[in-house]
Amino acid sequence: MYKIVVITLALIIVLSISQAQNRISINLGSGSYLYNSENSLPLMENKDHSLYLTFGVQYQKNNVFGYDIGIEYSFNESAKTGVLTMFHTDEQGNVLGKFGVNAILMNHNFDFYIYTRTTKYFLSGFGPSFVITNRIIEVDKYLYDKLASSGIGINAFIEFRTPLGKTSVFNFSSKLKFRYTHSIWFDEGLRDLSDYSQSFYTAELLIGFGYAF
Repeated sequence: MYKIVVITLALIIVLSISQAQNRISINLGSGSYLYNSENSLPLMENKDHSLYLTFGVQYQKNNVFGYDIGIEYSFNESAKTGVLTMFHTDEQGNVLGKFGVNAILMNHNFDFYIYTRTTKYFLSGFGPSFVITNRIIEVDKYLYDKLASSGIGINAFIEFRTPLGKTSVFNFSSKLKFRYTHSIWFDEGLRDLSDYSQSFYTAELLIGFGYAF
């Protein structure tokens, strides 16, 4: 994952050297899994990973070979506690203790896109996405199982943006983003994952604060 972060930062630095306009922003918001294949696992039963908070850093650059492009990294985590409760019993069936099982799903999202200004205040764009996922199972808050995976997909968004004053280099934005990814690599270890697939379809509502330079 660290190599991907370094490559993304290197792209931002290289692109910002030229004299076209740049914009960097911080985005915060909430998201929802419109589809999450992890919810179909027997472990989840009637519980699911659905809502989550997300944080991201976005870089946009105008007129790169005639295109306006953007790169965004974001992180989100969804945790469900007590998805299962297990009991420890003696030979007579008396309960000696119990412990809970927690499920945690973390996604590191890398979105690349081309965007266009549809009106003075509205932008829209789309492009490819890359995701690194960690699915963690804890027993009494101790790591029991961890599955790392990575996937590819597509993202699309509509963004409203307005400067904070007529001549201000600072601006405010709000964005509705959709993303679909399908995992293509798994850190299987000794597990047989031939019948396992992992897909995510999310919708996110974000607000951002940016600086143009």
